[in-house]
Amino acid sequence: MIDARVQYVEVRRRFAAPPKRVFDAFIEPRVARHLMFAAATGSTIEAEIGARANGESLFTERQRQIGECIGIDRPRRLRFTFGALQVDLRSSAVDIAIAGDGEGCELRLVNDDVPAAPVERIREGWDRDLVGLLPAYDCAHASGPG
Repeated sequence: MIDARVQYVEVRRRFAAPPKRVFDAFIEPRVARHLMFAAATGSTIEAEIGARANGESLFTERQRQIGECIGIDRPRRLRFTFGALQVDLRSSAVDIAIAGDGEGCELRLVNDDVPAAPVERIREGWDRDLVGLLPAYDCAHASGPG
C-alpha cells in the first residue's frame, strides 16, 4: 500500500501582541485543552505540555495525541512532534517561528509529513487554533486556574 503523505502544511498569522505573549499562549495547557486537537464541538479532556527539550505532551479528546518537544527558544521558536498512535504509528513535526515586527508579530507554523487525504482539514484546524489562540489565553488568565 502506498502512503500518500504531503510534505507540509503551512499557516501564517499576524498578531497585534508581542512574541512572548503569543509564544506563552501556545504552550499554556489551559489554552491548549480548548484549542489543540479539540473537536469543533468540544474541548480536549486532558492537556499536558512538556515545554522543554525532550518534554512529552499529551492531549486526550476522542483519541490520544502524544508528542515531544524537540526544540524550544522562547519566545522565537517551538518545535514538537505529535501523532495519534491509534491511527498511525508515525508522528509529524510542527515548527513554530514567531518574529516580532515592532507593532506585534507574525507566527509561521509548518506541520511536516502530513497525510494527503485530510490536508485541508489539517490546515483549517491549525488556522482555527491560531484564530482562537489569544482570546483563549486571555480568558484562561482572567478566570484563574482551570
